[in-house]
Amino acid sequence: MSEKPLFIELTFEGLLNRGHYGIINNQLVYYNHELGKFVITQISKKQKYTANDYARLPESAPIQLLNGKLIFMPAPKINHQRISRKLTRFIDNFVEEKNAGEVFFAPTDVKFDDSNMVQPDLLFV
Repeated sequence: MSEKPLFIELTFEGLLNRGHYGIINNQLVYYNHELGKFVITQISKKQKYTANDYARLPESAPIQLLNGKLIFMPAPKINHQRISRKLTRFIDNFVEEKNAGEVFFAPTDVKFDDSNMVQPDLLFV
């Protein structure tokens, strides 16, 4: 019985059907129940994805849609989070004082067009 490869290409449908995952060195690692082990994967780059495809991804997946490609976004470093927190607090206080709108923080999807959906760290509406 030959063993299946540890590194495989993952289709979009495969990504939607996978279970728990993690990101290591910008590659997706998930537990494949059929193989009975963790698998390192890479999303196919042969296809252009759309905002509708992106909307079908699991809510917690650290992925953004840039120019029709699904891009893994690793978790930000601690210093980045400190700065983001301080900016959010400062801008939110200002916006609330002026009754000027709302402030949201990541992850909040922003659709630019059918090929670009991002999750900015901070969003003012």
